[in-house]
Amino acid sequence: MQIPQENMYTGLSIKPSFDSEFDELSKEYKIHKSQHVKEFIENNCGLLDYINKITPIINIYFPKHLKCITFCRDYEFEELTDITIYIKSSDDSFDDDCERFDELEIEIIKMNGFSKIKNLVSMDLWLA
Repeated sequence: MQIPQENMYTGLSIKPSFDSEFDELSKEYKIHKSQHVKEFIENNCGLLDYINKITPIINIYFPKHLKCITFCRDYEFEELTDITIYIKSSDDSFDDDCERFDELEIEIIKMNGFSKIKNLVSMDLWLA
């Protein structure tokens, strides 16, 4: 009979790979320009954590709305390049959505700990 070995690595957590975390993000958002979005997030440390932190807040305000992420490049001013989160609205609900969107923005602005990367993500309502 063989004696089981004691696990010397208990307490260590294995962080999921970036690819698997990005795949999880695609369950929450429709992602346009996927490769550009992925590269931008990967090249900006903490950005994925920030998006993961604001996503549940967005879902509280807009639980049934389609949400999209896209990469927006400003070729003239590189510092204006960002990820934009669009929340789909309709003519019928646009006024109410605008009010909720304002409340959402205030809540996200008040969040602590992401001051260096908040400017890399913008949000807007998308009327379709």
